[in-house]
Amino acid sequence: MSKFDGMTNAIDNWQNGLRDGFPLGIAYFAVSFAFGIYATKNNISIFDSFLISLTNLTSAGQFAGVDMIARSTGFFEIAITELVLNIRYLIMSCSLSQKYDSDLPLIHRSITAFAITDEMFGVVCCQKGKVSPFYTYGLMCMTIPSWCLGTVCGGFSGTLLSQSLISALGVLVYALYFAIIVPPAKHDKIIRCVCISSMLLSVALTYLPYTKNISQGIRIMIITIIISSIAAILRPVKEDVADTTAKETIKAYNEAMKVELYDE
Repeated sequence: MSKFDGMTNAIDNWQNGLRDGFPLGIAYFAVSFAFGIYATKNNISIFDSFLISLTNLTSAGQFAGVDMIARSTGFFEIAITELVLNIRYLIMSCSLSQKYDSDLPLIHRSITAFAITDEMFGVVCCQKGKVSPFYTYGLMCMTIPSWCLGTVCGGFSGTLLSQSLISALGVLVYALYFAIIVPPAKHDKIIRCVCISSMLLSVALTYLPYTKNISQGIRIMIITIIISSIAAILRPVKEDVADTTAKETIKAYNEAMKVELYDE
């Protein structure tokens, strides 16, 4: 693969990420809009709300964080709560690393790990074969600005919108979840079984006496570990060793930019 081809493939992957990230951006704008209003009502400045969205990228964590800030909760309690709510992303990042080439430099892994969300994780995992980090960068270029812009717009709107409309905006993210999982589940019975089993286990953990008080973040982590482990044991996915497009793209791009990120 020539240097020019490497640059072209990197740009193509980035553009594909932009395309697939467009619906995510729309949904993220709506949800973060509601967060911006909520933060403003709790006396969080628009600039501070923007920084929260830029550095967190998680709706549950941000809403919980603002609520604790409004109640003058201590730093340690806020940190522990955010860790519990977002610890599932640690598991997601480990899983997502399998979608990238084994020679992918740490800098690419670190940047893509920063932007992991539930929806982006689902979109990347639904891609066949290995994934180029430039595809994830394309997703990031749509989702992060939309999330931050929605927060700012929501902050400026303040109390102009009714509570019913704000609630309706929040429903969009659930519709987004179904838009991510339904297409692959329709064509793959294993994915279909995994989705249904995850939903049933989630309901069980929510209402069973000994688990109903567990936080949402811990429940998601438990479900992820149990269901993914069972699926990996019963129906392991064979790695397509012939799929080297992502590796060639990254390597040629780095050569073109005269950055030696690979150990030859």
